Amino acid sequence: MRKLQPAHGGSDPGKISTSGVMEKDVNLSIAMALKQLFENRGFTVVMTRTTDDLTKRTALMSKSNVAVSISIHQNSFEDNSSCGPQVFYYEASDAGKELASSVLGALNTSLCVAKPRSIKPNKEYFILKKSTSPTVIVECGFLSNPAETLLLTDKNYQDDLAHAIYIGVTDYLAQSPSGHLQ
Repeated sequence: MRKLQPAHGGSDPGKISTSGVMEKDVNLSIAMALKQLFENRGFTVVMTRTTDDLTKRTALMSKSNVAVSISIHQNSFEDNSSCGPQVFYYEASDAGKELASSVLGALNTSLCVAKPRSIKPNKEYFILKKSTSPTVIVECGFLSNPAETLLLTDKNYQDDLAHAIYIGVTDYLAQSPSGHLQ
């Protein structure tokens, strides 16, 4: 079972680009494409977008006995030239680090990222530190970068992002010693 969290939603738009693109909408679109990829292979996917409460989302992750949890986000930075995907993991989780490395590697390869970013450990993000399964936050790109915003709102690019994340997750699961490929 896979857990997908299209971050933000409802009254929480997340980041908003200078052109008015809301992170919550991009997140949901990418997560729905990723859900379809997993379901096409027979995996069970649990979506968490029905609530904006992180406590409830984390409780759902714990109760669902999931192999991995993926939280889909879009980045933003004051320097509007920042671009490219980035993946965060809980710094005390070796499995989370391996999952992050696999997902970011697949994103960088699939999208031909010119200046790849490194995976980033984190000890503060609630969703990472409270999750019981290997969990990553996938920042697909920067809504603060106008050119990348155009890509992030393109359905074909969203499908490419979903496919790359899917490859990263399935590669991780295939190599996982616990054999979570179910």
